[in-house]
Amino acid sequence: MALDQAVIAVFGPPPANVNLDDSQVAQDNAAVISLLAIATVTVILRFIARFSMKQPFKTDDCLIIVSLLFVCATTGLSIAGGTFGAGKHVWSITLPGLTNIFKILLTYTFAYAGACAACKASILFFYRRVFVIAQQDPQGLDEIGLTSQVTSSLQTQKPHSIESASHDNVHVQSIVLQSDFLQSVFNREASRR
Repeated sequence: MALDQAVIAVFGPPPANVNLDDSQVAQDNAAVISLLAIATVTVILRFIARFSMKQPFKTDDCLIIVSLLFVCATTGLSIAGGTFGAGKHVWSITLPGLTNIFKILLTYTFAYAGACAACKASILFFYRRVFVIAQQDPQGLDEIGLTSQVTSSLQTQKPHSIESASHDNVHVQSIVLQSDFLQSVFNREASRR
């Protein structure tokens, strides 16, 4: 097997004890295909249970389908990476093949993040379905939203020293407006009690 000189220039020569003909592509493909099959069967069983109990189709069901689609995408990307040499030693592939593997890996990262986010959101909506409250208090939800908004706005503020703030009127006005906002929030909460 002829080694690509560009790969040797980047990674150096291969160690003497490495068999460059070794490949994990078949094992990798078997693993991702079997996990896709398990995920698909699990989602199908979930819908069988949902429809046998005469439960309506809700947001958690839509999100688990979205998550399964992302998992299908990651499976396809993993198999595509194997065709370009992912699962082989770096010295047994060419530099353009390695570039394609990195492009696939970048795309895989986003597909995996989408699968995780959709799955977690599905779990949250499933909990909302299971632990439903007969009378939801909108004021409680407003307080949670207000608290998270105030906390996030305080966490993202860049602190300024007094010297730099005194020379820049905009920063001083921004700090004053924020403190007035917080004071009005605290006054509103105190008047409710």
